[in-house]
Amino acid sequence: MNHVRHFEEFDVSNPAGWEEYAERLEFYMAANGIRDQQRKLAVLCSSSGPKTYSIIRSLTSPDAPSTKTFDEVMTLLRDHFVPKPSEIYRRFQFQRRSQQVGEGIAVYVAELRHLAQHCNFGDTLDSRLRDQLVCGLRDEALQKQLLAVKELTFAVALERALAAEAATVQVDEMRQPSASDIIDVKRLSGTRRSGDDSVRTDRRRRSKRRLQFL
Repeated sequence: MNHVRHFEEFDVSNPAGWEEYAERLEFYMAANGIRDQQRKLAVLCSSSGPKTYSIIRSLTSPDAPSTKTFDEVMTLLRDHFVPKPSEIYRRFQFQRRSQQVGEGIAVYVAELRHLAQHCNFGDTLDSRLRDQLVCGLRDEALQKQLLAVKELTFAVALERALAAEAATVQVDEMRQPSASDIIDVKRLSGTRRSGDDSVRTDRRRRSKRRLQFL
C-alpha cells in the first residue's frame, strides 16, 4: 500500500473556512487514489484534528462515526460549520454591493460572483451579474455607455468595462511626464536661475561704479 502523506488539520476557530478545506481534502483524496468511502472517512477522522473529530463524534451520536459513510459525515460537518444562509439576506448583500474606491473591475466582479453563490439565481445568474455590475460602477460615463447598449449581456458588459478601465490606465500613463521631460524642465529652470543671477550681478557692479563716481 502506498504511503499517504498526512493532511493538515482543520482550524475549528474559523468555521467559514470549512468549504475550502473540504474541497482541498477531496483533491487530496483524488491525488492519492483514495476512493473507498470508509477509507476516506478514516483519513478525515485521523487528519482533521482532535477538535474536529470530537465534533464528528457529537454529530453522529449516539452512533459511532465508523457507522457513517464519508459523504454522510461531510454533510453533517458542512451543516455544522457553514449552515445554509438565508437566501433573502444573501440577495440583499448581493444587491447592495457596489464597486469600492480603488477597486478594479475584475476584483469587483469576483466579489459579485462570490456573493451570488448562495443566492440561488439559477438560470438568471448572468443577467443578475450584469445588472449589478452596471448599477454598481463608480464610473458614471461608463455606466451611461453600457445602459445605452440594447440587449446587453453580462459577457459584453464585463468586456467593455475591462477595456474602459485599461484605456483609462493607459491614458494616465501617457500623460505622465517622461524622464527626459523632467530633465529638460530642470535644465530650463537652472538656465533661468543662472540668467537671473547674472542680471543681479550686473546690477550690483553698476551700482558700485556709480558709488565710486560720487
